[in-house]
Amino acid sequence: MGMAAQIFAIGPFRADLVRFYEYPEKFYANTAPGAPIVTRLFELYEGSNASRVFASHLGMSDAMDFNQHKIAIDRVDFVGLRNFLQTLQGWYDNDYPRYLEALEAFAAANYDLYFIPNA
Repeated sequence: MGMAAQIFAIGPFRADLVRFYEYPEKFYANTAPGAPIVTRLFELYEGSNASRVFASHLGMSDAMDFNQHKIAIDRVDFVGLRNFLQTLQGWYDNDYPRYLEALEAFAAANYDLYFIPNA
């Protein structure tokens, strides 16, 4: 199968981000503002080559270098990432547009973002 890749976001609960959280909105109905949230916001299963290219657009030189797995948002190439994802089979079937929107929203909200390879 090869490497798969995910991005997790960690930060304080914000009602304006509920639509991007991992679970349906109803599960967050009683969540207090500022409660710690860990949410998976990106999954890419197209294989090792795609995962490495994905990581490079996130600003990493080596997808398996654990020192680089905390994403430095100022190193993310959002334009390149969008263009790369559009080349993948099933661009709209895989929710990539929504994942990108979530990534941008969590970055703007100063969440900690982590690349998680599954080799």
